[in-house]
Amino acid sequence: EQNAKQEAVRTFKRLQKAAVDADDDSYKLLLQCTAASGDLPLSTKVMQEMVSLGYYPTLPTCNQLLALCADQHARTEAIAVFKYMQMSNAAGLTPDAQSYEHLIGTAVGVNDMQFVVQVLKHMVAAGFAPTAARASELLDVCAQKRGQGAQVLSLYKLMQSIALQAERLDGDPFPYAALIDCALIYEDIDLATKTLKVALQTRTKVDTGVVGSLVMDRAAS
Repeated sequence: EQNAKQEAVRTFKRLQKAAVDADDDSYKLLLQCTAASGDLPLSTKVMQEMVSLGYYPTLPTCNQLLALCADQHARTEAIAVFKYMQMSNAAGLTPDAQSYEHLIGTAVGVNDMQFVVQVLKHMVAAGFAPTAARASELLDVCAQKRGQGAQVLSLYKLMQSIALQAERLDGDPFPYAALIDCALIYEDIDLATKTLKVALQTRTKVDTGVVGSLVMDRAAS
């Protein structure tokens, strides 16, 4: 509760030297504390040890670890945690929307478009969609990296598909303005127009500057 990592580690070491074995709760609490402190190497070590003993971390703690991996651009550790969660679905560790969000964050952080596309495809197949903030970020990536490879184009097309299923997004509405901007950069005026219509139908506000750009491009074409 106080994120006192050093005290937690000292207490755990005392427990290991005592006649009482560390149990499932001991490991869960230690892992929770090391993850909250931002110590990814130690958290990874604790998780590996508890798994070897047949103990399971909680889903929130796994997501906390994935968030830590995203913050520190730790791709290898993120994949390891995520794969463990997939293998331990019977223990209630099936990845949820937040798990995928953090894994996409890691992929974006290491600038691996193939990894981003792969995770996003699995996320959609699992019945989830990125948050509005993450969708905006991915559309920005598409806009900035236009013409830089097939994976970027695949990501752009995936974002179009997700926009058509925007009702699956939790929280804020899909960032249609960002998709319109991106479509104009890709010179896809028809998609930009279609997106504006969808935004109007769903009563999603679109900045007048974006609409003005679309009108100008439409007139020019």
